[in-house]
Amino acid sequence: MSDTQTTTLTCPNCGAELPSATSTHGMCPACLLGAGVGAPPTASGDSDKVIGTSIGGYEIIDRIGEGGMGNVYLAEQSEPVRRDVAFKLIKLGMDTERFVARFEVERQALARMDHPNIAHVLDAGTTENARPWYVMELVEGVPLTQYCEREKLDATDRLRLFLDVCAGVEHAHQNGIIHRDLKPSNILVALASGTPKIIDFGLAKATRHTESGEAHLTKAGEVFGTPEYMSPEQAHAERNVDTRTDVYALGRILAELISGDGSRELPWITAKACAEAPADRYQSVGELAADIRNFLENRPLTATRPSLFYVTRKFVRRHRTLCIAAAVAFAGIVIGVRQTYLADTSAERARVADEQARQEAMRATFLGNIFSEVFVAMRADTTERRRQQLFVTLNHFKSSPMLKADPEVTFSARQLLATGFLALRHFDEAESELTQAIRTGRDQLDIAEDDPRILAVRAQLARVLMADGAFDRAELILRELLDRYGTYEVEPLPESIISVLFDLGTLHFTTREFEEAEHHAREALEQAHYAFGEDHDRTIDLQFLLGKVLVERFKYEEAVKILANVVQHRTETVGADNPDTQQATSLLAEVQEVLRKRNAP
Repeated sequence: MSDTQTTTLTCPNCGAELPSATSTHGMCPACLLGAGVGAPPTASGDSDKVIGTSIGGYEIIDRIGEGGMGNVYLAEQSEPVRRDVAFKLIKLGMDTERFVARFEVERQALARMDHPNIAHVLDAGTTENARPWYVMELVEGVPLTQYCEREKLDATDRLRLFLDVCAGVEHAHQNGIIHRDLKPSNILVALASGTPKIIDFGLAKATRHTESGEAHLTKAGEVFGTPEYMSPEQAHAERNVDTRTDVYALGRILAELISGDGSRELPWITAKACAEAPADRYQSVGELAADIRNFLENRPLTATRPSLFYVTRKFVRRHRTLCIAAAVAFAGIVIGVRQTYLADTSAERARVADEQARQEAMRATFLGNIFSEVFVAMRADTTERRRQQLFVTLNHFKSSPMLKADPEVTFSARQLLATGFLALRHFDEAESELTQAIRTGRDQLDIAEDDPRILAVRAQLARVLMADGAFDRAELILRELLDRYGTYEVEPLPESIISVLFDLGTLHFTTREFEEAEHHAREALEQAHYAFGEDHDRTIDLQFLLGKVLVERFKYEEAVKILANVVQHRTETVGADNPDTQQATSLLAEVQEVLRKRNAP
């Protein structure tokens, strides 16, 4: 409905017809509600009305951007000098007392900072209907990441540009301002000068009390920011968010800038900057910048490679299902690294032993690097850029001379690489790595076809085929594995056989052969109770599989008991926010609702 019609009033944000007793903001209830909970609407109609008008002596020419609370316009100043400027006006519908106060925080934050890498405030005021505005220097540029791609900057130039950004953020922190929404689109690089400028302090927080009370404008439980660059404490709406939340965001930005770079040390810097706990990060932007300078000047870094224990523990909590295959592959690392003894006192024997020890250390380091890179990369966000970065890293390892020189290293490394490719859903690459691992084990290491090491790789191959939808091929491999493992009459069954039964149950559940799925799930679960115990993660995973199967077979009462136990265990061990916990919780709620309706009078 057009805004020019006068017979019916419409919301300037969404175009919905307004009730007769509308608010003085002129917006519909839904949009007002959105504004009230921190999700401000975009009032495009408001932009149209502003363009072509004059506010405070500035001619509004066109809308060029949008911040958290205000629209940004290209405007022309005629006096005392003629120049183009950026004019930011609070959005229509956001002119409530609270959001006006927050807009004022942004205006005051920019006004009290004077740094070449922060956009300068030139003027400020309010419209006739009391909507605040302010004027900034116009940055004719593009977002930071786009600029680096456009100019084809190498890693060194990207890092030096990033250091300028760090200088601007550090200046803000020194003036008591936390940005809280740092991201590439809020860092524009001027095309003419190549100077980065930080913009949009709309979500800024003061670290010390001011007369406007700006340190307390965020209510408990409110989440502001961009999820991809938001620190865990900011995402959880904690009240004690400090300058280290900006350190985290800068680490995410840095990771994008150096994506694909071959350096082994830069990921250490991003990992430290993006540590989950604030205490594990750089404690200031200055510390982060100092380590980047250390890298550029070939000095030792304060950041070190994350420990394998830390990386594994974090990954297991988030991606438990992938860890089964990775554990098998990593076991190959241990087997592949031979022990070396200096049993002889002769100089020649000692020299040979030293060389053997050095070679073994190189093999272990190479395999450990693959293991660590896969898990560290999976800790990060799953944006397409990150997935591409991991894909490049894994392919880089494939071309390593170390992979071609030692069959034992090759056998273990290809299993690890397959785990990474499977996580990225590059199924052809994963299948190829496992096929080559089997060939290496059989042809170069003389490992028999029924050796547990070969059988473990074939089980991993079956999981890859299942993920790729090749269910017939996967089932053939799994049933062949049961035959090769032979008849089993011992109690409990070996873990390898329980895993095959689990995979068969999963396969038949996926292909909707629920009777077969229940048979394998029950058999595997019974053995898991003996082998692992009732509270082991593998046992709980099998319970969840059986619970899902029972739901499909309409055995709701038994399913509820099993799923309730799964939810309780996962909540206690990995937390209610874990995706596995949420999936089980959702299914349990659905089944309980079915039973409630069935038993209703």
